[in-house]
Amino acid sequence: MIFKRIHVDGFGIWRDLTLDNLSPGLNVLAAPNEGGKSTLMAFIRALLFGFKRRGHACRYEPLRGGTHGGYIELSNEGAHYRVERREGVTSRGDVSVVAADGKELPATKLDSLLHGTTETLYEHVFAFGLDELQALDTLQAEDVAGHIYSAGMSGGTVNPVAFHAKLRAEMAAIYRPRGKRQPVCRLLNEIEADGESIEMLSQRPEEHAELHRRRLALERRLEQHDQRLEQRRARYDEARRDRRAWSHYSVLLRAETGLETLGIPATALAEAGRSSRTAVATATVTPASLPARATAQAPAPTASSTAVATALATDGSAVAPDGRTLAGELMSSAQRRLLSESNRIRGLAASGERLGELHATAVARREHARALRKGLFGELEGFGEGWSLERARRIRTDVTARDEIRAQADARARATVEIDGSRERAEESHSIYAAMVQNAEQISRGSMLASWMLIGAGVVLSAVLVPEQARLASTASVSVVGLVIGAVITWLHFRGLVRGRTERQVASQREAEHWQRHEDAKIHEERLEADWQRWLAAEALPHDLTFGGALDLLARVCALQAKDGRADAAEDSVNAALAELQQSCMNVLTLLNDLGRSHLELTYNPLKMVDPLLSTIEALHAEFDSAEDYRERIRKGLDEHSQAIAALRALAGDDGAEALRARLEATDPDSRERAVGAAKGELDSARADRDAVNESLGALREQIRGLENDAELTTHLQRREARRSTLTSQVEEWAVRALAVSLYEQAKNTYESERQPEVLRFASDYLETMTDRRYLRVIAPLGEDRLEIERAVSGERLCPADLSRGTREQLYLALRLALAKVYGARAVALPLVADDILVNFDDDRARSTTRLLADYAADGHQILAFTCHRHLISTFERNAPGASIRLLPAHA
Repeated sequence: MIFKRIHVDGFGIWRDLTLDNLSPGLNVLAAPNEGGKSTLMAFIRALLFGFKRRGHACRYEPLRGGTHGGYIELSNEGAHYRVERREGVTSRGDVSVVAADGKELPATKLDSLLHGTTETLYEHVFAFGLDELQALDTLQAEDVAGHIYSAGMSGGTVNPVAFHAKLRAEMAAIYRPRGKRQPVCRLLNEIEADGESIEMLSQRPEEHAELHRRRLALERRLEQHDQRLEQRRARYDEARRDRRAWSHYSVLLRAETGLETLGIPATALAEAGRSSRTAVATATVTPASLPARATAQAPAPTASSTAVATALATDGSAVAPDGRTLAGELMSSAQRRLLSESNRIRGLAASGERLGELHATAVARREHARALRKGLFGELEGFGEGWSLERARRIRTDVTARDEIRAQADARARATVEIDGSRERAEESHSIYAAMVQNAEQISRGSMLASWMLIGAGVVLSAVLVPEQARLASTASVSVVGLVIGAVITWLHFRGLVRGRTERQVASQREAEHWQRHEDAKIHEERLEADWQRWLAAEALPHDLTFGGALDLLARVCALQAKDGRADAAEDSVNAALAELQQSCMNVLTLLNDLGRSHLELTYNPLKMVDPLLSTIEALHAEFDSAEDYRERIRKGLDEHSQAIAALRALAGDDGAEALRARLEATDPDSRERAVGAAKGELDSARADRDAVNESLGALREQIRGLENDAELTTHLQRREARRSTLTSQVEEWAVRALAVSLYEQAKNTYESERQPEVLRFASDYLETMTDRRYLRVIAPLGEDRLEIERAVSGERLCPADLSRGTREQLYLALRLALAKVYGARAVALPLVADDILVNFDDDRARSTTRLLADYAADGHQILAFTCHRHLISTFERNAPGASIRLLPAHA
């Protein structure tokens, strides 16, 4: 494929650009930085494969006008086509293909011309810049790397790389140095263990009877340790129950003491329990029955502890009453009435909060209204004497009044301009007329006389200077000529005088007209001033105001009127707030009357009613909180009392409540903790002794079973021989695979040195040319997506990362040239488009690469090379004489 002509309608900075007569070989296109080279390369990509999506940085919308897109005229296999792409419905644009005879072909014709070339393959191989040239990953795309790494790897259906990996995996599964789970390693360890067991069994003495005697003795000791362990466990459980019960017993005593401090004696507690249909026992426990240490650490029991004593002394069950209900029954009737009104009291508290908010709002609004009104009168004083709020309210400040002022100001300005202009024109006309009169006087005095004097001087000179024999004739001829000239000058002079007189009359008349217009303009200005004074009088404004002053005054009056309106609105807001506050006060007063708090002395001023109402609400709420707190304290004490009784009864267990009580009375918390620790230590010791005996007994029984098994030695011998046979077969399997791996690696080395793919052979030739034989070959290791380069002198293989930037770019350029060549032979030879790819090459390699590109293009592959460097243009001129070199036009 050959590009013949490229035309850009609009693309980035380019507009209406045409590149004609492109060479089928090497084309060098030069432009300075920001000259549009990269944009032109992007245009070629976009025209063949479509524009980027809208909003993409590389879409290149037209910046200088024109339709987005353009066309390329190309030839392919002797046929000529025109491919055009324009802005369309989709972001990719609309493409059309036209044959040489003008027939429009289907859009799919472009795909057939490109032979299915993908956009990625084209951008990475056929149209690339310096950024793509500096990175290998642009050649790692799937449809690009396939041409480098896959060609010629295997002649059959078996993947050699997968086959090699499989062999390695199978070898590692059979045997791995320092491995443990592989069959060979496991068999070796098992054979070694069998040998040790065989040696021990062969040398073991006969001790069967002695072991039986020792077993019987250990079994008797084990029974003794089991009995001891059960005793220690029971003692430990009892100590733990006692420790847990003591905390509940302390809670019970504390609850009873707390209830007594609230004024609830045991008799009242029992009576309340009976009223709730709960049976409470009445046995009595005196302080004398408690141990001295318990009395010191817990509150002294009172008569209310009778329920506790009974619950501990008997196994009967007492049902605890509901704590909240019982607490209410134990309170005074006044407190119960107060708590019964809880909803109304809480609602009254919310009403009090609302009352305070309304009071604060009313006060704030009143202060705000007063401040607005005070500021209003203060600003009104700034207007001066004779101004009142009523006068300010009557003045018009709307848009119409301002427009009237501006209209009169504009009319006055035009009149002033007309006065000044007419005066200037009149003065200018007067100057012209005076100059005309002065010129006329000068001409009339001197021009005629000067002319005849010159004529006379000419006659005299001719008479003096001419020789005597010709003097008469010369003087006569000069006199005749002088008379003729004088007559003509005289005629012209009088003609000029007549014309000048006419022009002066016109100038004088024009001057008079301009002065008349000046007077008319002054009269018009006086009328406008009178109209302005009448307007000021009609609007009740001072007569000495200017137009600007009137506008400023109206603005001030307008602001004053706005403040007046805001002050009125604020006063209305104050009245509304006071009305709402008055209604809220009456509602609160009604609620207080319903609650029996009607002894307030109130006034009709709502602002003065708030404080007494809030004080009453606060006192009532404090009484309610106190009653509710009292009930809650009673309920909490009763709940603790009931829960402690239930917990103690549950902990009494099989021993009975009497035994639990006796233990609690005979000890204290510290001794309980020590008892638990001692019991746990004894239990752990007994368990350890029993486990040691049991472990010794188990080992002894194993020894006895081993002695009784006479076939164990034979079994170990047979097992060792079987494992040796299995080991031999596993080693043979491993050796077969090791041999195959060795043969594979030899074949791989032969392949990499003798049978590299066609792409890499071409790339090797190109790299050898560009580097002046410093590097000989480009190698792709079999089955690996990476490249290696062989150095000419040492034969050392290097990775691309080990090369300099310039050499790495030469490698990637060689690969692209090779890919393009092979692809052209198999599919289609697309033109190469490269942007400043030689900029990092030294002079020698740049010259070698230039000659290589010239030879490459001469083989039938078109190249478009962009550059912005003058020395590279010179390099192309010297080393590629057949190249077409042209400068891109300036786009600015």
